[in-house]
Amino acid sequence: MKTKLTLIVAILFFNAVCSNADQLSITRQMALILANENDHEQSAIEFRRLAAFVSENNIKAAYYYAAAYEYWKSEKYYLSQKMLDNCETASFDLTPYVRLLRAECSIAQKQFKESLFYLEGISLNEQNQEFQDIIRIRLAHANIVLKRYENVRNEMDSLHCQHKEALDAFNLYINGKDKKGSVGGFLGLIPGLGYAYSKEYANALRSLIMNSLFLYGQIDCARHEQWGFFAVISFFELTWYSGSIYGGIDAAHRYNNNRLKDLLEVIYNNNELILNYQRLPSISFQYNCK
Repeated sequence: MKTKLTLIVAILFFNAVCSNADQLSITRQMALILANENDHEQSAIEFRRLAAFVSENNIKAAYYYAAAYEYWKSEKYYLSQKMLDNCETASFDLTPYVRLLRAECSIAQKQFKESLFYLEGISLNEQNQEFQDIIRIRLAHANIVLKRYENVRNEMDSLHCQHKEALDAFNLYINGKDKKGSVGGFLGLIPGLGYAYSKEYANALRSLIMNSLFLYGQIDCARHEQWGFFAVISFFELTWYSGSIYGGIDAAHRYNNNRLKDLLEVIYNNNELILNYQRLPSISFQYNCK
């Protein structure tokens, strides 16, 4: 916090005494420092300020793009899209990068069909191999979620880097099977069995024990004609028993979601979109594959 306050005071001072070139340099440094400190929204504001200061359209577009990237990192997707609009207004030279970041915003908001629209609009033949791999990884992500597995295999097989771990994870995923919520709910009629179907064995044992205890309590109260306690215990048993049914459905959905999440984590491993600020106003991304 003290660092940011000091920087702000310094900028206000230098804005009063420095030339335009010096002001641009200071604002740029401020934007980079804030980005390095993960204060992405404030960094985006500084990049917007840079874009407003410069007159060259290509440089203006690059700074608007950096602002869009920082808004994306701060999960301000509407503002990120707005900066990308400004970027394209200034120059069309960054169109492939603009489409990629628009796709990232769509993926983050789980709008996978929209993300495919942007990604498929990028001409891969005109890009370097690293950038092609970045696009293909994201195409694979969207197609996996949409269950277009043949498209995924095509994208994964076209990667230039050796993504053996990702390919193995994908093959494991498509060779496995999702759990059906309807089956989980049906099996939940027998307490614990719906959870066991989705391999939630701890929940299965807990459901079996609790339902058994309440059932025993019902029988014991009925045997001693303690109908008041019987009614109370029956209410709780109804809750636990219905929970076993709905729990079986939820467990199946959790199983499927976790299976997909594990796959996507492997596919995105070392494939995070990292803007290379050292090369601004040229746009490039740091990229590793594994």
